[in-house]
Amino acid sequence: MAGEITFDNDFLRGHLLKVDGQRVQPTKGEYRLPAVDGGDVAVKLKGRWLSSNPSLVIDGQRYRTGPETPSWLILVVWLPVLLFTGSAIAPVFLGLVGLLSNLFVLRSRRTEAAKCGIVLITFIVLVVLYFLVTLTTSLFQLAGR
Repeated sequence: MAGEITFDNDFLRGHLLKVDGQRVQPTKGEYRLPAVDGGDVAVKLKGRWLSSNPSLVIDGQRYRTGPETPSWLILVVWLPVLLFTGSAIAPVFLGLVGLLSNLFVLRSRRTEAAKCGIVLITFIVLVVLYFLVTLTTSLFQLAGR
């Protein structure tokens, strides 16, 4: 590759590929990166959402850009899915917001311990909010009778 490959972390779009500080736009899921010989190289990005360090796939060969994300950390990131209970909108909304924020933390440049701590604190806050929303809803329902 002709240039330094880096990544930005976007809340909704995952890892964003950059070459020499300039963001590269994908075309049909494929990035065209400058090669040393002056041409272009077709690159696909794997692990864009569930990995701290995505991989580049060039001609079917996978190139890691950093250490693999441990499976225990991915499991902890998915804890907010436990809030998807019943048919109420609030718990599903809380779970979705928690999951998206945890994926953002997973892709950030922090140590595994820091990521795990932030994700667990986020989950605890979500559980407290879940109980507060449930309690408030129940109190309003009782008051309306």
